[in-house]
Amino acid sequence: MGKRTVIGRFVGAPDETLRAIGMVIVMAAQLDYQRMRILDITAGIPVADSANFTRAQLTKRLKESVSSPPLDRLQARLNTWIQEVIDLWDIRDTLAHSDAYFETRGDGQQGHFMLRPKTGKVRPAFTPQKLEEIIDRLSDAGRDATRLEIEAGILLHQGVDAHEAHLKAHEEYEARVAKMMEEVGG
Repeated sequence: MGKRTVIGRFVGAPDETLRAIGMVIVMAAQLDYQRMRILDITAGIPVADSANFTRAQLTKRLKESVSSPPLDRLQARLNTWIQEVIDLWDIRDTLAHSDAYFETRGDGQQGHFMLRPKTGKVRPAFTPQKLEEIIDRLSDAGRDATRLEIEAGILLHQGVDAHEAHLKAHEEYEARVAKMMEEVGG
């Protein structure tokens, strides 16, 4: 076999960018699962059934599930959370359905870009800092989903008074954590 000469080669996204994109995709899938779990708690629709719903159908059913007492106490927070999840899925879809590459242009400009083949749109790639912000938002959304799950369960099984007590205890806990962080300079 002879020696091969490489004239040019494609340079894709850096490894840390690929890892972050993978994390975004996995965390977004976790949010989808959490939406199904919340629907299971609030409406009794098993995850195995709601897994067959479209995103729009699941969103509609979730909103309906908290429209009457006692779950209506969660309605505003759930709607805010749903909107954040939808925004995060838009980002996830952009990342998951784009080709990332590095390009040196004829005028000497260089950079990482993303091409969405379906639309033909090219945009600068997300920076590592931006990807980290997205991962933080996904983490926050996951934590908020867990709180919604817990609170829905409390409302359904223990009632409004227990929910009030839970909210008060959580508020006190957050105040203690904030005070400790202040004391250590955080």
